[in-house]
Amino acid sequence: MQLKTFVLPIKNLSAAESAMNAFLRSHRMLTVKKEFVSDGENSFWTFCVEYLESSPADRNVDCPFHSVRNLVLNGARTFLSAGGT
Repeated sequence: MQLKTFVLPIKNLSAAESAMNAFLRSHRMLTVKKEFVSDGENSFWTFCVEYLESSPADRNVDCPFHSVRNLVLNGARTFLSAGGT
């Protein structure tokens, strides 16, 4: 078991999101802890991912990376619709 931390700023979300999604697609996740830090235009999401190293054969195992991506996108939309910048 290993840990990986991601910081996804609300500004310029695409690059960080792409890096996180690439990682999640190639590893088997055990748990994900998320936290939103509200600081106006400097707001960001942090994700701490507990994962197992995977072999090429394990990469076909269904991993919930879509759920994590949706959490990020929905959180960003909620933040922006509440007047965040």
